[in-house]
Amino acid sequence: MDVELDKKLSDILNVLVILNKKIENIENKIYVIEKSVGNIPDDTIKEIKIESFDIDEEFIKNLLEIGDIKSDIKLIEKMYFSDVKKELYPIRCKNNKKLEYWENNIWNSDIKKLQDILSKNIQTCYLLVNNFNNYNNNIDVFMKNQNYILGLSDNKYKDKLIKNLKIMIDKVFS
Repeated sequence: MDVELDKKLSDILNVLVILNKKIENIENKIYVIEKSVGNIPDDTIKEIKIESFDIDEEFIKNLLEIGDIKSDIKLIEKMYFSDVKKELYPIRCKNNKKLEYWENNIWNSDIKKLQDILSKNIQTCYLLVNNFNNYNNNIDVFMKNQNYILGLSDNKYKDKLIKNLKIMIDKVFS
């Protein structure tokens, strides 16, 4: 009788193993489908590079019209940190001092390059919305915005941007 019981238990165990493999296969297929339709975030770190972003133009326009470093940091948050797990942030503070950014699948610490990339990406977003048609009734606001956008290339501005970015990242991780 023990042999017969052992055989039945073995058969049940084999069926469970087969079912477990089928369930795992189904789960993998569901994951692939959900990832393809955007329901699952990609577990890769976003590359920091010069690029354009698909961000609501009204949001960008409002930030530009405020025209201060806090607004620029909000734009950077939208570019790189929105809907991203902390461990996948593409910019991080190393040893609570130095910023590093993700580029070419490695962490880099060239702050001058990071400054250039971020300021150019901010300028690109702002230039997208600061066109004369948006301000045809108010040339003064258009010109004020243009001057602000030009100032984003200044080294003092870039230093201030990095300082405020570090503060923002420190707040997230503290």
